[in-house]
Amino acid sequence: MPTPAGPKSPDPPFPPTRWTLILDLRSGDAGAADRALTELCRLYWYPVYAFVRRQGSGPEDAQDLTQSFFARLLERNDLAGVQQEKGRLRTYLLGAMKNHLIQDWRHRSAQKRGGGHPALPLDAEGVEKRYASEQSHLCSPDALFDRRWALDTMAEALRRLEEEYNDSGRTELHGILQPFLSSRPAPGHVPEAAIRLGMTDGAFHVALHRLRQRFRRILESLVADTVGSQEEAADELKHLLSLLSS
Repeated sequence: MPTPAGPKSPDPPFPPTRWTLILDLRSGDAGAADRALTELCRLYWYPVYAFVRRQGSGPEDAQDLTQSFFARLLERNDLAGVQQEKGRLRTYLLGAMKNHLIQDWRHRSAQKRGGGHPALPLDAEGVEKRYASEQSHLCSPDALFDRRWALDTMAEALRRLEEEYNDSGRTELHGILQPFLSSRPAPGHVPEAAIRLGMTDGAFHVALHRLRQRFRRILESLVADTVGSQEEAADELKHLLSLLSS
């Protein structure tokens, strides 16, 4: 007789696969590699651009360098020897960008923008307005990269949360709950919001708790995909939250 299955263990706090983006880029699956590059660009293109600008490059040069850096990632040559146990993707990419600056600084001006690679969707005017609106001069290039990484990772988690609620037909619920995601409701606001949703006060708090839990899991998953172990994932999440609170 087969052995009866025991009770299911609770879900692990982080997914078992680490460095998912890097593994997908190296998988040989063109579709998975394209999706991984898109995700890498979404999470890191502006931190990389801001880092290069803070190093002293002008807008056009920073666009060229950001373009050529991610084009190299697209080719996957630079990632061939990377091992997931080596640590954080954030740290690896920052180091790779520094090496890229050293190697290509004197040569990129003689090449066409992007070096002949497919152009990445960089909004040249938008990124410079974004950079100009920030107090980037108060940060070192490394600190600016880390802070932009933290803010953009948080923004991506919020985007995914909203997308999940929209896809499941809970757009109104998300819209009403989202303002309470990072702060406690002010006195009198909860009953009004609960009435709008047709909920009791208790049901509203349960729904808000679930929203916060789901957001935390999405954020944890984003961070876990960029490190080499669960222990590093916990440290990286702590670092991200500390950057946002400073």
